[in-house]
Order: sequence, then structure tokens, then C-alpha cells
Amino acid sequence: MRRIALLLVLALAVPALAQNKKPKKPAAHSRPTPQQIRKFDELEKKEQKIQGRSPNSGGLSAKAVRAPSPK
Repeated sequence: MRRIALLLVLALAVPALAQNKKPKKPAAHSRPTPQQIRKFDELEKKEQKIQGRSPNSGGLSAKAVRAPSPK
């Protein structure tokens, strides 16, 4: 009988504990990953093609946005 009561308490407690967890907040202003930089550059090139500009005619690039690496 004690085992049944214990199992019942555990079965009810586990979902309640799972609901109390706070979601992790993403790191604010973290450095972009190489994959994000490549995607940004690809999208910028596509946008410039649509607008009829050459890829090197200005605008932001991931290289300009990237913070210099610490030495």
C-alpha cells in the first residue's frame, strides 16, 4: 500500500516540478557564429542583386560588423 502511495505522489510531483523550470534566456549581444556570418553575407549578396548593385558597392558586411578578435 505504501508503494502505491509513493508512486502516486511521485507521478503527481514530477510534472509539477517540470512546470516550475524557468526557460534559459539567450545571451545578449553574443558574438555571431561563423555560420551566422556566412548566412548574413549570402543574404546581403542576394539583396544587392535584387537592388541591382554590385556586391562591393557599400552596405554592411559581416566583416564590418564583426568585432576584432582579441590578441
